[in-house]
Amino acid sequence: MTDEEFIEEEYKFIDDLKNSDVYKEMKRLSKEIDLNPNLNNLKKERGEALEMYLSKETSAEDKQKYLSVYKEREKQISEDPLVIGYLDCYNRVRNILKIVEQKILLESRK
Repeated sequence: MTDEEFIEEEYKFIDDLKNSDVYKEMKRLSKEIDLNPNLNNLKKERGEALEMYLSKETSAEDKQKYLSVYKEREKQISEDPLVIGYLDCYNRVRNILKIVEQKILLESRK
């Protein structure tokens, strides 16, 4: 296989992956997550809690409170059905790419 054929095949694979149901579902869920007011509020609260936790002006006692808030918001986000679905799709796409990467490495060593 020539370099041009290899590159053409890789572009076709990427196009096929982008047109796959799992990739489309991942993109759809990503948009839903971005537009979800509850998740956006949780992400904002998590970010603010982390900021206060990292602040040098926050007392040790308050740092524990902010860390607790951060962990709780992180848990709420990670347990949301949209996020769970997105991560499932993301991991499936990532696993496909890992397999392809391994095959490319094997081919390149021949």
